[in-house]
Order: sequence, then structure tokens, then C-alpha cells
Amino acid sequence: MNKKSGKIFILALMLVMSVSCGGNKSSLTPKSVVSITVTPATSSIAPGTTQQFTATLAFFDKTTEDVTTSVTWSSSAASVATISNASGSNGKATAVAAGTTTITATMSGVSGTATLTVVSTNAVGLNPTGIAIDASGNMWAANFGSNSVTEISSTGTVSTFSAGSSGSSPSGIAIDSAGNIWVANYSSGTVVELSSSGTVVSTFSTSIGPGPRGIAIDSLGNVWITNQGGGTNPVGNTVTKLDSKGNVLGTFQVGFGPYGIAIDSSGNVWVSNYGSSGTLGNTVTELNSNGKVLGTFQVGSGPRGIAIDPSGNVWVANAGSDANPGNSVTVLNSGGSALGTFTTGTGPHSIAAETSGSVWVTNFGTTTSPGNTVIELSSTGAVLNTLKVGNNPEGVAIDFAGNLWVSNYYDNTITLFKGKTTGTHFAPYSGPIWP
Repeated sequence: MNKKSGKIFILALMLVMSVSCGGNKSSLTPKSVVSITVTPATSSIAPGTTQQFTATLAFFDKTTEDVTTSVTWSSSAASVATISNASGSNGKATAVAAGTTTITATMSGVSGTATLTVVSTNAVGLNPTGIAIDASGNMWAANFGSNSVTEISSTGTVSTFSAGSSGSSPSGIAIDSAGNIWVANYSSGTVVELSSSGTVVSTFSTSIGPGPRGIAIDSLGNVWITNQGGGTNPVGNTVTKLDSKGNVLGTFQVGFGPYGIAIDSSGNVWVSNYGSSGTLGNTVTELNSNGKVLGTFQVGSGPRGIAIDPSGNVWVANAGSDANPGNSVTVLNSGGSALGTFTTGTGPHSIAAETSGSVWVTNFGTTTSPGNTVIELSSTGAVLNTLKVGNNPEGVAIDFAGNLWVSNYYDNTITLFKGKTTGTHFAPYSGPIWP
């Protein structure tokens, strides 16, 4: 084919296309609608909470327009979640009950969809704080406001047990290799050991410092407790070490207002010092297995939850609101050097690490977005997920099936995200701990 005949062929082809499209004018004008995109594409929320969706129109000329208030919204399962078409709340979905629904936005015959999952919630005692998972996948929660401990079995059965006559304001909770549950009772200054069936085995008070808050169990079965209370008490601002029988092996001075506690794979104990007074506030203290202080390291404002990741790095939730910085997570390497500080939501309280290297953080505060959430951070601090939960989420734990559990302090509930994590619970110590 020569050049002249080639040009004639192309012109003829263009004419045919023009006629087939309705004459000299194509039906695909620059402003022809191509698609509608609904965001977020996937989301998970708890019953009674809301999720705002947006709809974006894409045109043939590759421009876009926000049409959230112009589309017609619908939910495929109104028994799971409803969605509003009312002025001022267009695209706002309200969770009704556990399940999954498809959210659809429609305009001029074009539709876009998103998937909304409403997760399970279970009522527990008053003000659940610390949570831990046993080897059978059962979740145990310390109910700070009702002096009790609640178990939610892996099949969903809920049982609540007394924290004992001396168990006032249970806070931290940990589970040993025998399946016994150890609870730190903040107000009564005691530690209670429960059997796997929820009966009180022992109560320990002698030489436990004031305000026991966090608790962890090492690979030898020793129990470590942070004593947050201070003042003139000789064992305030300390960590107490018990053996598996509850005998006191030592009490060791740390920073001001010790709160969270975690144990690394070398048996070293890391403690977050929540208080802001003196030179040892807003710090993390590292102890060896004999209680000797190896170092004290500066972190952000109001450190609370603490966790160790598979690389041996220490993650600290800074719950304070000032510019020290608060509302953040600080990461230290195993030598205590800072690797970075990353902004989170409001009032990060607890933190849990998974085998993939990600960590999950509860944002207890409600004043600034995103409060009332749990977020996932990558090993480099990037936000991977933000999930809405109940009011004032406190504790967080990951089980060995990859399920994510969150305690909601003022809702008196536990939120369960099934199969949400990419890894499972990472535990260099002998049992799950809180924070």
C-alpha cells in the first residue's frame, strides 16, 4: 500500500467511525461520564458508629468531580448498615449489626460500589482496659470499673469472673504458660492469679508497690508489675518481680509513673514512665532480667503502651497532647536509640505488634480526628489502616488466628475484627501482655 492509498484508507475509517457514532459528532464528549468511584473502597466499623463515604465522578477527558451530594446512595443490606441521602449527611452510613453490605452510589445510570463490614462487639464489665489472649484463642479483659475479669471464648461465649475480694480496679492482665491469668489491681495494690476457668487461685499484696498498672510474664514464668503510684511510698515508681508462686524476687526503681511493660527475646524488661515530673518522666527504662537498669531513654509526652516487634525494636505510645511530642508513637532500637517518631490519632494508649512487623495502636481520645480508632502502622511508621471502634478504645491484642481485639473503655464493650491482621500475635515473652 502506497502513502496516498494509506491516507485514503485512514480517512475512510474515520468517516465510518463518525457515522456510527451518530454523524459528525461523537457521543463521547469531553464531559461524558465514564465511572463513579466510592471511597473508602473497603472499611470496617462497629455497630452504632458511622462511616462517611464519598463519590467521585470521572469524565472522558480525565477530569473528576465530587458528587457525594448528588448521587443516590443505597445499602444492599439495611439490616447491617443504612446510608443517608438526606441533605447534610449524604453518604453517611450507620452500622446496625455485624455483617457485610455493599454501598452503592448511582447517578445518570452509572454506579460505583464499596464494601462495608460491621464487626462484632461484645458487652463486658465496666471500663475494660487491659486485654490478653490465651493459647486457646480466648480473650480475657480486665474491667477497671467493675472489679472483674471477662472471658470471651474463641466461639463467642462471654463469661465474667470476680477479680477477688482484694481485686479493686483491675488494669493490666497477662497469661502464663499454664493458662493462668494474672491481673494487676490498681486501687487495691494487689495482684490476683486466676485459673483458666476463672476461679481465684491466689492474691498477692506483700511488697507490691502502690498502683500496680502494667503486667508481663517472662520466659521463666516470672511476673513483672509496674507500680505507677509514687509519692513518699518507698516502692512507688518501681517495678516488682514475682516468681510463678507469687514470691517477691525484687523491687526495682525506674522512672516517674511507670505504666506499660514489655519483655524482649533476651529477657530484658522495658517500662514506659508516664509521668512528666523530673528527669525520668516521659522516658522508657530498660532493665535486665535481674532488675539492673541498663538505660533510660527519652521518648514523647505521656508514654503508656509499649510493645516489642520481631526485629527487637521497642514501640511506645505517647498519649500526651503537648508538643514533646504527644499523640505519637516513638520507635527505639534494641539499644535504646530513637529510630523515629510518627504521628497517630488522639491519645494513643496501647500498642500490639504482629509477626508481619506491623503494629496496632488504640487512639483513646475523641477531640481530634482520628479519635475512637485503632490504626495499623508499618514497620517504617506509615499508616496502613484506620478502623473505627467504640468510645475511648483502651487495650489492643492480636490472637494467633490473625484476629484483632480492642477494648472500648466507656462503651464497656470489646470490638473484634476477624482476620484483619496480615500477621499473627508476636510474643517474644511467654504470654500476651497489656499494654
